[in-house]
Amino acid sequence: MINTIIAATDLSHRGDLAVRRGFAVARALKARLIVLSIVDDALPLPIIADITQNAQKSLGAFAQTLGDGVKYEIRVERGDPTGDIVASVEREGADLLVMGPHRDRSFFDLVRETTAQRITRLAKVPVLMAADRDERPYETIVLGADFSPNATAGAGLAAQLAPGARILPVHTIQVPYRGMLAQSGNADELLRSFSKEPIQNDRQWRDSTDLPDTLADTVIIEGGAASALADVARREDAHLIVVGAHGRVGQHRAFLGSVASDMMRNPPCDVLIVRQQGT
Repeated sequence: MINTIIAATDLSHRGDLAVRRGFAVARALKARLIVLSIVDDALPLPIIADITQNAQKSLGAFAQTLGDGVKYEIRVERGDPTGDIVASVEREGADLLVMGPHRDRSFFDLVRETTAQRITRLAKVPVLMAADRDERPYETIVLGADFSPNATAGAGLAAQLAPGARILPVHTIQVPYRGMLAQSGNADELLRSFSKEPIQNDRQWRDSTDLPDTLADTVIIEGGAASALADVARREDAHLIVVGAHGRVGQHRAFLGSVASDMMRNPPCDVLIVRQQGT
């Protein structure tokens, strides 16, 4: 149950996307919304004071255009953006954190973790990256389906966010030497062979797990997971992709997982990162 949502913004146009989507989700779910901006305490004090005052005014005015029917509050605090966002999530008992996409810095993104990835790694709640400028309700949702507890959690949360939406599970497989085998005419046969195990896993997943009624048949396709999910989302006109975070939460977890990381670096639409409760 999503009762409290935090929408974190750095006051950029990317942060505006998070605030817009935060209001849309809070309105749909009748949830409490906290619009949070952390002013970096490494800045000189006079600059912090100016930014804080201007942020209160601009966020207040922006929220008034979005807040009809939503119980919300604006908070502008001084601190460490990463640590204090994570701390606020825990302190407020938030059920969902909404952030905008990170600023594109191609070289640096290749060699180090982005702020959004670091927050997602440390947070103990699902993180919704709002990348779509259209905050309309989700009608089709693409779910990264590896048949794990994370995928199950993702299906359940997707159904909460958009009760009437079609949830399309997508499972990807890698077929070795497919290009070489295409010349001999054996590529399709090999693809069918590699599909047998995921088809069986999909059947077991559905038989043994409580899944939403709106879950569609699983699509099994060849290719890299992140690019395949993005391609399906474009083809299906989906405005949300759901993937699992994988791994442990906390300071000592080295990284998010390749699929979640790739989706956050280049989100084709909104991306929801989920993890099984307690992981």
